[in-house]
Amino acid sequence: MSFLSRCFQPTQADRPLLERDRADHDPRLLNDSSTKAPNCIFCNVTPEKFNVVLEDEEFIAFKDRSPASLHHLLVIPRIHIDNVNSLTRKDVALLKGMHAFGERALDLISSEPADGRGKQDGQRRFGFHIPPFRSVEHLHLHSQALPYKSWIRSMKYRVVEPNSDARARGYHKGWTWFVEVGQACDILKDGGRIKVGAC
Repeated sequence: MSFLSRCFQPTQADRPLLERDRADHDPRLLNDSSTKAPNCIFCNVTPEKFNVVLEDEEFIAFKDRSPASLHHLLVIPRIHIDNVNSLTRKDVALLKGMHAFGERALDLISSEPADGRGKQDGQRRFGFHIPPFRSVEHLHLHSQALPYKSWIRSMKYRVVEPNSDARARGYHKGWTWFVEVGQACDILKDGGRIKVGAC
């Protein structure tokens, strides 16, 4: 499959998902080995290996190893979900839970100055990279307190709204490799699939 075809085609259509109950995301299953991928680094997050900020029975938030913004956290579900291409309408509650957890985690560290630049300015961005534009094959929400460290780094997290014609046709995002969490929820609620192209 070519690079361009991967940008516009769902990459998970031909691969079965790991066993999991996507409707309920039952926390009792979290220690079940069927909810983890054997070679996934994010299925094995521990405070010894990662700078964990907050965790509970469903999610873990830890500092990004290469922060693009003043504060940059990753929020992951404890169950293995490949990426945003794996999501359906049933996963909207999961995304909303990840967003709320990311807000809580940023609140915990927002009073800490980063790089000696003082407190963040109140702007936050929450979203996902769309395959093939991600580095780890485990769903992770970028939770960022802005500003970005540079204009170049901000381009990796660019949110594109659809133009008025596309919005009238029911599109929630324009062509981009990053989808904001609210856009992702709207796309899934409408029964759509998240992709690089407008959707």
